[in-house]
Amino acid sequence: MDAGPESAGWRIRKANAADKEDIEAVAANAFSIYLRRMERKPFPLLDDYAAHIRSGHAFVLEETDEQKPNGVGGICAFAVLAPGADELALEVLAVSRRRQGRGYGRAFIDFARRQARALGARRIGLYTNEVMRESQGFYESLGFTETRRALDSGYRRVFYALEVEEQDEQLEKPLKLSGYF
Repeated sequence: MDAGPESAGWRIRKANAADKEDIEAVAANAFSIYLRRMERKPFPLLDDYAAHIRSGHAFVLEETDEQKPNGVGGICAFAVLAPGADELALEVLAVSRRRQGRGYGRAFIDFARRQARALGARRIGLYTNEVMRESQGFYESLGFTETRRALDSGYRRVFYALEVEEQDEQLEKPLKLSGYF
């Protein structure tokens, strides 16, 4: 069952237990570049993705491949979205380094905006590590505003928010979300 928009060559869907190893591999690929910049492993390399999958908060982006028997080419990005009272938390967003620059990160942000709007959340919140300057530039380019910096769980984090109502006109179409959160 697809959980989101589909484009030529890829689709976003809710993750299932069989996706855990692929999610961990994408996380390792995407976040290992920061190991030399940080005093400890980036949190996404330590996160419990099985728990996120069980809670229904993990989503994957997989490339489609008509040459494959099942039509799926593989998971190359994922996101963890946790609903709250007024905010949808984007807990992790990762795109395999070989697949960066194809619009997959932006697709997940659009997906998160749709999810937030459907849930009645007023904003999307996230944090990144202060050494992950590439991520900060990416989120800022999509309209996220830095709200604060803090030492949190031993990490120097930069917190961001995106007001969903201000971005509604940019959404292409609403999603049917029955049973996702």
